[in-house]
Amino acid sequence: MSSSDSENVYASSSEGEEETPSVSRGGGGGKRAKKTIEERYQKKSQLEHILLRPDSYIGSTEISSQQVWVMPEGEMRMQQRVISFPPGLYKIVDEILVNAADVKARETETNATPRARMTAIKVTVDQTQGTIKVWNDGEGIPVAIHKEHKVYVAELIFGQLLTSDNYDDTEARVTGGRNGFGAKLTNIFSSYFEVECADSKRKQKIKVVWTENMSKQEPAVITPFNGAGDFVSVKFKPDLRRFGMSALDDDLVSLLRKRCFDLAGTAGTAVYWNGTRLPVRSFVDYVDLYLGEGAGKKRGGKGKGKKKGKKKGSDVARLPVRSFVDYVDLYLGEGAGKKRGGKGKGKKKGKKKGSDVDSSDDSDADEGEKENGIEQKDDEDKENETPPEKQIIKIHEKMHRWEVVISQTDGSSFSQVSFVNSICTTKGGHHVTHVIEPLLAALVKKANAKNKGGMEIKPPHCWRLWQHLWVFVKCLIENPAFDSQTKETLTTTVSRFGSKCTLSERTINAVAKSPILEGVLLWAQTKAQVELRRQMSVGKTKGRERLTGISKLEDANEAGGRYAQECTLILTEGDSAKTSCLAGLSVVGREKYGVFPLRGKLLNVREASFKQLKENREIQNILRILGLQINDKVQDTRGLRYGSLMIMTDQVSKGSVEKAFFTLVEYDMWRKQAGNLSGWKIKYYKGLGTSTDREFKDYFQALDKHRIKFRWTGSGDGELIDMAFSKKRAEDRKRWLQGYREGTFVDHSMRELTFSDFVNKELVQFSRYDNERSIPQLVDGWKVGQRKVLFAVFKKNTKAEMKVAQLSGYVAEQSAYHHGEQSLQQTIITMAQRFVGSNNLNFLEPVGQFGSRKEGGKDASAPRYIFTKLAPYTRLVFPEADDPLLEYLYEEGQKIEPKYYVPVIPTILVNGSEGIGTGWSSFIPNFNPRDIISNLKRFIAGEEMVRMKPWYRGFKGIIEENATKTAFETISNLKRFIAGEEMVRMKPWYRGFKGIIEENATKTAFETIGLIEKQGEDVVEISELPIKRWTQDYKEWLEEQLPTPDKKDPWISDFRDSSSHEDIKFVVKLAAEKLEGADHEALVKLFRLKSSLSTQNYHLFNADGKVQKYADELEIMKDFAAIRLTFYEKRKAYLIAVSEKEKSILHNRVRFITSVLSGGLIVSNKRRQVLIEELFAKASGTA
Repeated sequence: MSSSDSENVYASSSEGEEETPSVSRGGGGGKRAKKTIEERYQKKSQLEHILLRPDSYIGSTEISSQQVWVMPEGEMRMQQRVISFPPGLYKIVDEILVNAADVKARETETNATPRARMTAIKVTVDQTQGTIKVWNDGEGIPVAIHKEHKVYVAELIFGQLLTSDNYDDTEARVTGGRNGFGAKLTNIFSSYFEVECADSKRKQKIKVVWTENMSKQEPAVITPFNGAGDFVSVKFKPDLRRFGMSALDDDLVSLLRKRCFDLAGTAGTAVYWNGTRLPVRSFVDYVDLYLGEGAGKKRGGKGKGKKKGKKKGSDVARLPVRSFVDYVDLYLGEGAGKKRGGKGKGKKKGKKKGSDVDSSDDSDADEGEKENGIEQKDDEDKENETPPEKQIIKIHEKMHRWEVVISQTDGSSFSQVSFVNSICTTKGGHHVTHVIEPLLAALVKKANAKNKGGMEIKPPHCWRLWQHLWVFVKCLIENPAFDSQTKETLTTTVSRFGSKCTLSERTINAVAKSPILEGVLLWAQTKAQVELRRQMSVGKTKGRERLTGISKLEDANEAGGRYAQECTLILTEGDSAKTSCLAGLSVVGREKYGVFPLRGKLLNVREASFKQLKENREIQNILRILGLQINDKVQDTRGLRYGSLMIMTDQVSKGSVEKAFFTLVEYDMWRKQAGNLSGWKIKYYKGLGTSTDREFKDYFQALDKHRIKFRWTGSGDGELIDMAFSKKRAEDRKRWLQGYREGTFVDHSMRELTFSDFVNKELVQFSRYDNERSIPQLVDGWKVGQRKVLFAVFKKNTKAEMKVAQLSGYVAEQSAYHHGEQSLQQTIITMAQRFVGSNNLNFLEPVGQFGSRKEGGKDASAPRYIFTKLAPYTRLVFPEADDPLLEYLYEEGQKIEPKYYVPVIPTILVNGSEGIGTGWSSFIPNFNPRDIISNLKRFIAGEEMVRMKPWYRGFKGIIEENATKTAFETISNLKRFIAGEEMVRMKPWYRGFKGIIEENATKTAFETIGLIEKQGEDVVEISELPIKRWTQDYKEWLEEQLPTPDKKDPWISDFRDSSSHEDIKFVVKLAAEKLEGADHEALVKLFRLKSSLSTQNYHLFNADGKVQKYADELEIMKDFAAIRLTFYEKRKAYLIAVSEKEKSILHNRVRFITSVLSGGLIVSNKRRQVLIEELFAKASGTA
């Protein structure tokens, strides 16, 4: 038995007839019918089997209603609607169309000669006669007899089953045929089937006709042929009765016309429908038919006023579809054949960014189709241009064997239109997922980057992105396999595709910038709001019942009850303040007062991310305690658990948050009055914890006196609060802080305070103090904490070593430091560090392990183990002779550090600085002290200073300048300063750094470059890292590049770390192809050996206490030099005054001794007071 007989053959071993019982399938339990064995077990020929069981070969022959894309006659836009048609009938027509398209595919893969070049596929549908004709040129079918089967090739492949030229699976084919059925199925399901083939090589033409479902064949007719090229023509009349139809109706014809547009957009040749060329010339044109732009618009051309339409002398009109893009235009609503660019007169080049992006790498694209990758529109197109709010998204990329267009759906479901070797895969398959899955992964990553801090979009959420995508895919797959003969779904595994579709970064970025991603972000934000509302819900009763589960809350007994409006919630800063507050509540009682301690800095919810809000228990607890619900609009406090909120937090700098006595400003005014300090003990109240229980009871006994009510005065208050806290308004905060005047404070005799006054008189002081701690001073380069350390060390005046932990305590004692000693200890450690990238001149000596470049100083030992002392050169930079001239500050009745020191060189440039304050941030790189001294000498000499490059001690490489820059001088700037010459610009310099420092082309930054050298074909050695790139961090990054089981194409195979705490040495082995042809610049980029030192953030406090932005290091030096020169003058005047005083004292001592010896002054037997009065009388000349 032949295996081809399949399931339709059953044989019996007994002879003769045998009655066998059977049950009728038509009735429920009818009579048993008697059939012979021969009647039950039958054998059918394959042709009979196909006709008997057509669904196994062509799909259902029953008319069914389906929602499909169609292109009705007279329309130029794809329409999706429900039509009624038999899928099997559509399939037999498609078999002939795919055969025609295969000719072009074979031609492309084999680089056919011009004589065999395919130019067109022509389809004619005659609804009246019920016939369909498909004609194509190109490489035809040989008019020759097959030697093995003794029939003409045309008879063999069109009239005998299981014949094909696609059986050689060792050959990589990108055609649609596979199983040897194809056109034979069309023949079998047709009442008339005619094939005509012309062979220009053999100069013959053959015509063969089959009738009655391929059961009858007329003799082949061979005639001479003198044409220039081959062609194949297939004309058939489907056996409509087998499909339950009597004629080719409009529904089916509109589907077949759509299929011809498919070919126009995918096959790469002209396609004609009933004598008219379809206006689709590319895959993008084709996509336009879906997206609503329409295909057929003029997209280029060189001639002025170029005519469109049929060729001269042609008797048929060509359909305006010339490519897959033209075809897609019919779906997108653009229409096929639109003008897409070129050199024509009056060409406009504007198009909305991101609306139509083309990333194709196809050099054979139609001339003028795209310009700079962005599809262009002419004036005619602009008249019909889609409004901005309905801008069509069309992102196109073309590569070898693949062409993809990405658009946007309405968000309800994912849509795809895909083709494999010109076969329309209506249900997609592995080729579609091959394109979509990497795109989704990249988009999820970009969505999370855009939604930073928001609800994380995870892989399970990809369907949210998926349903916003409309993807058009055209590809060529080698030896494709499908789920069935109907070929609706590609099942070939990706590894067998024969090519790979990798979307470019440009395409992915274009999708990420389109509304496709915006829809997903909107969903994520909405989801986040719902999640936050659920998580922070206070319940249906809004917390009117007793609250539980909130740690450390001391709830008022009446909170949420009948007297809730009279209740006050007190927020304190930390547990100790809460304890003190509870002592005060013993005075007013717990019935209407609740206390809740805050932990650390409270979150600014105005700009908080979803993640911050979700994870912030503090905000959630406050909402629950007050009875507030997210998204509820609250007009007043009725319905809440508390009627008022009182903030009782620690004193902040010069501010007046805690008000038991004076602000610092008020105190300074008071103490300057004569005699006020006499008999008084001065005490600084840093926090509420400083107050005793007795003092808190006093506060609450006079609560009305100490409590100030906030009053909202309107939108102006809201504007000021937004200005003070919004991340986007840094420039406004700068202007606000520049307007600050010393002595500004709130009048606490007032019982009400507007939000405007709070911001302008109270908050401004905190912000000012924040800047003083974060942004260094121009003159001495120190921040407040560093200056306090230096003051204490100078005051101790010892060369003995001292533990860092002990020194921090001494600094806090001598300089009235009011913050944590841990912060002070870190400041001391930082001032003593000397590894590459830290200080060029460390003014404290590191005695012990103060950290290394291995971890950027984070590897320093604990403060209790390490010692420090004053560096021997510190007093040379900060002369002791200047100490009496400094302007010292006073706090808690004691003299503390000066307003600023005045070193002999600008130390801010020596060691650099960085910090972030309120409104400003600051970054100053390190410069070479020698270059600085050179420039100062130029300044003194009246010469022009020269620009300097950053310099870091320990740098062992070279300093290069950018080719567009003026030369960097190496002559000492200090000599120029002394000689009165202009100082030259300097580069940053970092002690111990061995890499390269160069200025970028825009002169906005210097770039530090590590050192890397090739050591062989696949080995490089890295001997220096960029500034601020620490060894441990870099080692961990290299480890991330090593091969892992789930990593594809790792570029590093292994590396060895031989670095010390001072020097860098990494020997890296990598893939040879990565190193081949790579120059130094490429290696620097590959190994991330470049970092930037900005020169655009030179913010410093000037001598007047204002934050000032400096253009460059020379401007800093000029301001510093002017102050230092003035200070020399002051020192000179001071020394003269000291000498004059000493001279006067010595002169008067001589006069005293002379007077006593001469008897002019009697000192014996006189009281001291009498003697003093006599001396004063002699000095004034009255005696």
